[in-house]
Amino acid sequence: MTQKNPGYGHNSRATKPPVEERDTRPGAALVIFRKYFGYSQQKIAQHLGVSFQQIQKYENGKNRMSAPKIEKAAELFGLSITAFFREFDPETQDLEITIQTLKQEYIRL
Repeated sequence: MTQKNPGYGHNSRATKPPVEERDTRPGAALVIFRKYFGYSQQKIAQHLGVSFQQIQKYENGKNRMSAPKIEKAAELFGLSITAFFREFDPETQDLEITIQTLKQEYIRL
């Protein structure tokens, strides 16, 4: 009897690798930017071509955002994709200042 290597497909019983903090940064940034610019999850979902439930999963860290989705979101907010990977704490920072800093540092050219 041959053994199969565990995978992550439909019939697999293997567990997925753990989600690291850096994997959830784009989703955390998405919720901050979305609220700052006054967009609903539905509006973001339409722009990214996904359901609003998927936006919830991105924001809650349950699913990772793909590079093309990050690029589309950055385009919507007028920011560079690198803004989605910056570490900042919205609880301790003024969002207005944070967004202005991000726009200056990461403005799309």
